[in-house]
Amino acid sequence: MYCYQWPKIKMNKKNNPLLQQISIYIHWPFCLSKCPYCDFNSHVRTNFDYKKMISAYISEIHSIKNFIHDSPLEVGSIFFGGGTPSLMPPKFVEKIISTLERYWKFSDKLEISLEANPNSVDLVKFNGFKNAGVNRLSLGVQALNDKDLKFLGRSHTCNESLKALDIASKIFKKTSIDLIYGRPKQSTSDWELELSSALKLPINHISLYQLTIEKGTQFFTDARDKKFIMPNENYQNTMFNISNIITEQAGFTSYEISNYARPNFTCKHNLTYWLYKPYIGIGPGAHGRMPAKDGGRVATRMHSKPETWLDAVCSNGHGIAQKSAISPKERATEALILGLRLTEGINKKHFETNTGVKFNDAVIASEIKRLEEKNYIVNSEQKLKLTKHGRPLLNSILSHIAAYE
Repeated sequence: MYCYQWPKIKMNKKNNPLLQQISIYIHWPFCLSKCPYCDFNSHVRTNFDYKKMISAYISEIHSIKNFIHDSPLEVGSIFFGGGTPSLMPPKFVEKIISTLERYWKFSDKLEISLEANPNSVDLVKFNGFKNAGVNRLSLGVQALNDKDLKFLGRSHTCNESLKALDIASKIFKKTSIDLIYGRPKQSTSDWELELSSALKLPINHISLYQLTIEKGTQFFTDARDKKFIMPNENYQNTMFNISNIITEQAGFTSYEISNYARPNFTCKHNLTYWLYKPYIGIGPGAHGRMPAKDGGRVATRMHSKPETWLDAVCSNGHGIAQKSAISPKERATEALILGLRLTEGINKKHFETNTGVKFNDAVIASEIKRLEEKNYIVNSEQKLKLTKHGRPLLNSILSHIAAYE
């Protein structure tokens, strides 16, 4: 599997200090069942050659390493996402981590996160993941009542979530949970009570996602057929504002539109995306923004279907379906979309270093001024950021200020 030879791309680290570290995303595509709201690359398989699968991950890591000729100094974060990566045997996780360490230097402050479903883990497995190197656990709780868990298609119960989190908090110093809000028939008082209860759990990070209806999902069909009615945008925005108030009162800082953390517990890996730093994607359907010669980016996307990806790795040493250089204008648009999600906003100097585009060329000045007058954004010499009034309107604001489509 190691026969494929990549074209060499030499990085210019000295001229771009932001490229001295890289993050790595590992996608495990398998789930026990498909949630009706999920549009991620997840697949249900009753029979699959998992040993062959893990060998393919190792091969792809080797090929990607060869692609980056002048590697970054170190890896700052690794994230096992899915799918349901907690279905992986800990020995698979350990093998992937040890392979990565063989090819790249690890940061002294390396963060290794793994997503888990409450009913796919136990004490033995949690300890196995920790011994493999995982030091941050993200638990997909999604709701704290069984009725809504059933509606969301989750196979676990609230009690199973609480038990799994209790075990995880005794093993991992960093624990996070996900919750979905804006569910049909969910009142604001329901959400206040549920979120307040969640923030009393043994966690130091929480991700709060509005339920969205995506094409290709079962919920898209159900909503179209009027099987349930989604709350309107104003109601969703009210719940978003409630989320910010309650989390702040509980000692959690809102550092990104959907993410809240206690001091020093932000997710280092996800900040890689929002700060538009380079990252590698490994596994079926994984995306990457690889560092390129001039500080630019090469976009990569792996084959999504596990069988197709596996065949490609066996033939070519990698499962890349698409690979293309990202133009400066495209980089500017991506960096703008991602950076404005952060509470601290966009550092203009870093933006220009990462994209090769002057910040003022990437935005429409008249729209910036108009939105500033409406108190939706704050525009200083150093930064552009949303106000608390602008944050719920992120998508609309982006459509107005972006100079490039």
